[in-house]
Amino acid sequence: MDQLFALRILILVLFGVLISLTDLRRRRIYNKHLIIMAAVGVCLFFATPGNIINYGVNFLVCLLIGVVLWKIRFWNAGDGKLFAVISLYLPPAFYDSIFPSEIVIFNVLILSFILWIPSLILRTKTSEKAMVVKTAFKPSNVANLALLIFGLFWVVMQVMSASGVSIYLFNIIAALLVYMILNKFFKSYVIYILLPLAALRVIYDPIIFSTGFLISYMPTLFVLLVAYAVGILALHISHDERYLRDIKPGDIPMGIMTKSKGDIDFNNFMEKTFKEKERIMARGFSEDDIEQIKKIKNIEGFVVKGYVPSAHIFFAAAILTILLNSDIISYLALESYTLIYE
Repeated sequence: MDQLFALRILILVLFGVLISLTDLRRRRIYNKHLIIMAAVGVCLFFATPGNIINYGVNFLVCLLIGVVLWKIRFWNAGDGKLFAVISLYLPPAFYDSIFPSEIVIFNVLILSFILWIPSLILRTKTSEKAMVVKTAFKPSNVANLALLIFGLFWVVMQVMSASGVSIYLFNIIAALLVYMILNKFFKSYVIYILLPLAALRVIYDPIIFSTGFLISYMPTLFVLLVAYAVGILALHISHDERYLRDIKPGDIPMGIMTKSKGDIDFNNFMEKTFKEKERIMARGFSEDDIEQIKKIKNIEGFVVKGYVPSAHIFFAAAILTILLNSDIISYLALESYTLIYE
């Protein structure tokens, strides 16, 4: 291990301790820490420069993915910015690929899954688990996801490829975003949009008739269904119901608790009540916001987003990516194969 490589790991560890502590204690990832960290990362890269174009493209793609996943509330704004900054720390050898940070995301997801599963099992009821399995594997959902992979994802890949973009993870996120937009505007009619796309693939993609396609397609569908189920189950432990007297600055609302039996449209309520809805949805209520909502009738409280500190997972994923030069699963699979057959 050369000195610069060791220095890169050491700096990541030091920033990891600092930023993870503020994330755990204050529920904040400070921009000033990220700016300093980004500057140091760029200096480390230019100490032994590699493909500077891929380096810049990788950072911009990470920034774009960070913003998109924040907008769809997959993670917090701070997590998105942290992911982009961490991408600056991959060694120059990684930049033979245009988007090496794809490996970092995979490792983040793997570590998150490992850490969350025990909590999901212990903190949810059997009835909640049964409901989640029933929801995730109901025929309409299985059909939509099957068509999403088979038709929509394939169409997006063709469009992206024609545009010169061949980043697999980026294509997945693009397909999911298109699906979410379609689902928002067409809901139960989405399947009638996905079916023609699937028909196009049947006509133009002969590979679907091969055994290899089925071997890769079915596990992918199953993994997506399991991930969908885990996501639904996570909602049961990722939010709290709080009465108005218990609302604190920084709480991010997800729903409304009402005194009457009638439902109040959450998005409509937020837009009419607050001038800075986007700021509240990103950073949570301020003290002035809390004083304002206490004066509103028929509101008992809010369902607020439970804050899940994740900076330590991003740093662990980045360090493992650099040390293993691979995602965790591929590395373990290769090591297992080597032990068995050599």
